[in-house]
Amino acid sequence: MQGTQRRQFEMLQRVREFGKTYRDVLTTSSAGQELLTAIGEAIDELTKADVAKLSAAKVARGERKGAARDVLIDVLRKGSQLARGLRAEEYALPACDMPVSQSDQSLLAAGRQLAVEAGRFATEFDAHGLPAAAITRAVTAFDRAAGERGVGQADRVAVSARIRGLLTASLLRARRLDLIVAILLANDEAALAVWKQARRVQALRRQITESWEALDCCYQLTIEPEVFWRLGAPPEQSALRELPGR
Repeated sequence: MQGTQRRQFEMLQRVREFGKTYRDVLTTSSAGQELLTAIGEAIDELTKADVAKLSAAKVARGERKGAARDVLIDVLRKGSQLARGLRAEEYALPACDMPVSQSDQSLLAAGRQLAVEAGRFATEFDAHGLPAAAITRAVTAFDRAAGERGVGQADRVAVSARIRGLLTASLLRARRLDLIVAILLANDEAALAVWKQARRVQALRRQITESWEALDCCYQLTIEPEVFWRLGAPPEQSALRELPGR
C-alpha cells in the first residue's frame, strides 16, 4: 500500500487503538463492538495482503526471470562457440548459433536444440563442461521463471483488488462508528477530540512533508495545522476583487 491507501490504513489503525482505549464505553453498543471487531480483522488481512502484494510485485518485475535468462544466454553462447569449433573439425552437427531474436520463445527453442545436440555429442560437450543435463536445467529454469512472471502479475492485480475492497468496507464501518462515538461519548470532549484526530487522514500534511524532505533543504519545515489571520480575519471578497490586476 502506498499514498492514500497507506494513510487510510494508518487511520484505521488509530481507530482500532481508540477502540481499545475506550473499550469500556464502546462495548456497551453491540453495533460499535461489531464494527471495531470487523475493522480489526480487516487490518490484519490488509497487513497480510500488503506483504503478498510486495511478494507478487517482485515476481511480476521478473527478477528471477532476468537471472534465469542471463544463465540461459550464457549457456547458449558457450554452446554456440563449442559447436562452431566442432563443426570446424568436421563434426556432423548443425549450427547452434545464438538466435537473432532473443524473445523468450526463441531462447527456449535454441536451448532445447542445444540440449539435443549435447546429448548426441555427449563426450565432447561433457568434456567442455556443457553436459546436456545442465543445458536442460537452464532451459527449464528460464521457462518456469517466465511463467511465474505472468502469475505474479495476475496475483498482484488480485491482491490489489482485495486491498481496495477491504479498505472500502472498513472506511464505511468507520463512518458508522462516527455516529456511535458521538452518541456514547457526547459528554467527553477530550475523547471526542481524540476520535476526531484519529479519524483524520493526513493527506496534505504528509504530501507537503514528503515533498520537502525530498528537496533535502537547509532547515526543518514546521507545518502549522491552524490558520491565524494577521488582521484577525480573512480579507473581504470585495477587497480581493479591487486589487490591481484583478
